[in-house]
This record gives sequence, structure tokens and C-alpha cells, in this order.
Amino acid sequence: MEQLKQLGGRLLGKKRVAVILGLLGLCCPSSLWAEKLDTTFVLDMVIDSTPCYYTEYGDKGNIVSSGRYTSSDYFRINVGYVTNENGERIDTLTYVCDPVTKQWRAQTLYDGYRDELYFHDNGMLKTIKGGDPYKDGSTVYYSDYVNFSEDGMLIEDVQSIERHEGGAEFSYNDDIKKYDTHGNLLSRYWGSSGRHHGGSSWSLGGTSNEDNYNNKYDAKDNLIEVELTNKTTKTRPEEREGVPAEETTSSTSYKMEYIYDSQNRRIKAITGYTLKDSIVYTYGHTLREGEPCLLAIRLNGNTIDSFSPNKYKYDFSDNPSYYILDYQKDIKYITPVGSSVEELSYDSDTRQLTITVLGSGTSRDSSNMKTYTVKFSAPESYITSMTYNGKTVEAF
Repeated sequence: MEQLKQLGGRLLGKKRVAVILGLLGLCCPSSLWAEKLDTTFVLDMVIDSTPCYYTEYGDKGNIVSSGRYTSSDYFRINVGYVTNENGERIDTLTYVCDPVTKQWRAQTLYDGYRDELYFHDNGMLKTIKGGDPYKDGSTVYYSDYVNFSEDGMLIEDVQSIERHEGGAEFSYNDDIKKYDTHGNLLSRYWGSSGRHHGGSSWSLGGTSNEDNYNNKYDAKDNLIEVELTNKTTKTRPEEREGVPAEETTSSTSYKMEYIYDSQNRRIKAITGYTLKDSIVYTYGHTLREGEPCLLAIRLNGNTIDSFSPNKYKYDFSDNPSYYILDYQKDIKYITPVGSSVEELSYDSDTRQLTITVLGSGTSRDSSNMKTYTVKFSAPESYITSMTYNGKTVEAF
């Protein structure tokens, strides 16, 4: 069952926030249980807990992997403020939006003990700064910061580490990501290098990588195509001071395409230049390609109770809300890719629906053919209107 809840742009009572987060399986800060607390979110958002599944195909069309989709990636954030009865802020909630499913989830983005936070005038988080560069045992200098736009889009993510390896030798590691106005990667630079510092200085060599993204969008601002170019540079150590280090550079490029459903959720990612090398995303059910099964049976748009692809008989004859007037209009179903429905019939005398599914195999036995039956209740009979002398009785 899809669970949707609209949040944002208004106050939510303390108890309602806690219950909503609990129902959605989201963590709830203990401070939310204090008395008379309200939470205001900067942006409107819909919490959707529908599970997402993926099936990954190789360049030969074979299934490489499949399972439940989970991601730590995000392209947009939202901020909620917990206030006490005096209107004073006592806690901050952060949500992130997944670039594939477009689903929001609660996630901690910062370390409350070390990070410094800066905000836009509208209340959106502007910068998470990892404090001033600091020493750890006089050997490591580390700094990082993340920037966001006023509407919660990622702008920049920078991490830098300088490490004293001993003596006069130091190593450096950088990871710099820049994002476009839609919160998607525009460029990334990451690399590692070393250098000798002392009475004289010279390079110890290193490797650097540069990714550049050419992003294209549809009318709904969905990312539909990316041209990615990567350049890798390797630098050999200098043999002695003043002698330039030798560099070797290699470049690669490829294209990625993305397809979305009517809810802007990604349903396919095509990598490279072949349709076979792709990832297919499904929501609420697994793909089960080519299997003789149904992924859903829906009555008037709603999945029937207790449905499972592995359950073949259903009896709702005692449930007055489960009735059929026109089975070709009232009944919808979902089959896996490569499977098909061989028979769809309805016996009005027994009120039994029969759906027979054929898998992608060649046999017509039980290994490649399954039949689902659903018994419905009789529709209630009642008068919906009354006329007298050709005129509708308004008070009926």
C-alpha cells in the first residue's frame, strides 16, 4: 500500500509529527515528544514510502543483479524547525530527496558537535561547514563544506585532506563536486598527490580525475540525458628538484539516458549506447521478468487486499465493497516484463474472475502458466433516482 503524506509550509502539532514519522518508519528526535512543540518545514513535500526495486542488465541483456533499491545519494534537501511554546527553535529536522525515486526521507546531514551551519533568509540551510581545519595528533588537516541554494538544491560539496606522512613528506586528497541548478552533478574533481617539503620541495607524483557532465532535462525538470566525459591524469615523481614530473592523460566518454513515469519517478536508466545495458526500476513490486505471475490485481484502481504474486485464489464474496459492474473496466492488472495474460474472463453467475498468465518460456505446463481466481460479492441493488410524469423527483 502506498503511503503518502503532505508536509510543509505550515505548522504540524507535536503529536501529529511524531505519529506521521513513526508510521512511515522514520526516526523521530526525542525532543519531539516534549509538550507543546510544533514543526515548520521550509518546503512542501510528499513523504512516499512505496518500496522501489531494481533489476540491472548487462551489455548482453543478461540480469546482473536485482533487489530492493536503497540509496544514500540525494539532490535536494528540506529543513524543518522544532519550536517550543515560546516560538524558540530547539531542534532542526533535515530531509533529503532521492534522485531516482524522488522520495523524501529523514537524514542527518551534519555533526552537531563539530559542524557550523549557515542559513538563507528563507530558513533553508545554506552551508554545512566542517569547522575550521583542525589537527589530529599534529598529522592531519581536514576541512569540508557543502552549499545549498535557497530552494534546497545542492550547489557544491568540497572535501580536502592534508596528511603529514612523516619527515618532510605530505599527502593530499581532494574531492570537489559542483552541481547545476537542478541539483545534479555538473563536474567532479578528485585526486591524490604527494609532495616533499623541507629545505627543497618536489613532487612525489599522484593521480587526478575530472568528470564533466552535460545534463539535459525534460519539461518537468527530470534529468533525461547525461553526456559524461572523464579525464585521468597520472603524474610520475620528480627525479630531483627542478626537473618537471612527467604526466600521462587518458580520456573516456559515454552517455546515460533516463526514463520516468507520470509521477516523475525514474523507471529506467540506460548506460552507454545499448538498451541492454540498463537498470529497470519498479515501485511496490519486484520485476520478476518472464515469470508466469501477476504483480498486481486492481479493482477500480486499488490493489485487492492480501494480494501476493504467489497467491492464486481470493474470495471476497462476503465483502460488499468487492463487486464488479463491468470487469473489463473495473479490473486492471500488472504483468512482469516478458509475461502476458492468456485469458481474462468473468463468470457473472458465480461472480468469479479468472486470469491466466503465460511466462516467457515455451512450455504450457504449470512451470510456465499460472491461473488466478477472484470471487466477488453481488452488487447491491437500489434505486438511484425517481421520476414522476417524466420529471425527476428532486427530494428523492
